[in-house]
Amino acid sequence: MKLYYLYHENRKTEISPSKTYLLGRGDDCAIRIMDRTVSRVHALLCGTPEGFVLTDQGSTNGTWIDGERIEKRLLGEQAGFRLGSANLKIVIKEATDIQDGEPSADDTMAFEQKISTLIAGAAGSPLEEKLLELKQFYNTKKEGLAALAWKDQLTGVYNRRYFDRRLAEEWDRAHRYDRPLALIMIDIDHFKKYNDTWGHQKGDEVLRAVAMLLASTCRASDILCRYGGEELVFILPETPAEKAILMARHCCDRVADNSARVAGERVTVSLGVAGIPPDCATAAELVSRADRALYRAKEAGRNRVEEG
Repeated sequence: MKLYYLYHENRKTEISPSKTYLLGRGDDCAIRIMDRTVSRVHALLCGTPEGFVLTDQGSTNGTWIDGERIEKRLLGEQAGFRLGSANLKIVIKEATDIQDGEPSADDTMAFEQKISTLIAGAAGSPLEEKLLELKQFYNTKKEGLAALAWKDQLTGVYNRRYFDRRLAEEWDRAHRYDRPLALIMIDIDHFKKYNDTWGHQKGDEVLRAVAMLLASTCRASDILCRYGGEELVFILPETPAEKAILMARHCCDRVADNSARVAGERVTVSLGVAGIPPDCATAAELVSRADRALYRAKEAGRNRVEEG
C-alpha cells in the first residue's frame, strides 16, 4: 500500500490519488499555502490513474516545474513543483510502518463526511439526535487523542515534540515575511531541593504550579511548552525582543508573587530571552542564545531576566 504526502516547508498533508485538491491562500482551498506569492486560488492538483496532474488556475506568479512555468502537467513520482516562490513536493511512501486497521487521514475524513451525510438525511427524525450524540462523542475522543500527542501530561502545557514542530514553522514564517520572533527560556530556581528535601511528588507540584501561572500570563498567540525537566519555554510569534523582555519580567514577578499561594512554597524562576532580529542562522541558534541568556540569569543570582 502506498501513501501520498504533499510537503510544504515543515508541513505534511496526506493526499489521495483518487481526489482533487484546490491549492492556494483562499478559505475555499482544500490545501492552503500561506505565502504572499501564492494566489488565493492558485492551482488544481488532481489524482488520476496515471498520477497527479497539476493545473494552474490563472495565478499571478505562476506554477513552475523544473524552472519552467506550466499551465498543466502530469507529475512524476517524488515530484517537486513551485507555486509562486513556495516550494512543494509530493512524496510517496510504502505503509510498512502502519499497523493493519490503523486509520489514515483519508479514512478519518471519510468517516466524518459519512456522519454528516447521515445527520443531514435523518433531519427531523428520532435518529438525528442519536447521530448528533455519536458525532459529539467522536469529536471528544479525537480532541483527547490530539491532547495526548501534543500535551505534557504532568503540566498540561505543550510538550517538547510540539515545541520543535511549532518553532520550525514560526521560524520559517518569520524569515519568509521578515517578521519578529522571540523565545523565553524559563528554569525553576533551586528545583533540585524540592525533589531532594520533600520528594519528587513535591517537585511535580511545584512544576505544575509554575506552568499554570505562566499559562495564565500568556496571550492567545503565545505558545508555552515544557522543554525538558524543570525548564519551560515560550514561543512568541510577532514579538520583538524588547517586548519579550517586558513579558519575561512580568512572568518572573508573577511567579515570585504568587507561587507560595499555589505551591505552598515561595518559588522563583530565571529567564533568558532571545529574538529575531538580530539575525540567527538557524532556529537552533535562537534556542541556544535564549539558553545562554538563561544561564547568565542563574549565574547572576537567579529570579531575574537576561537577554541573549
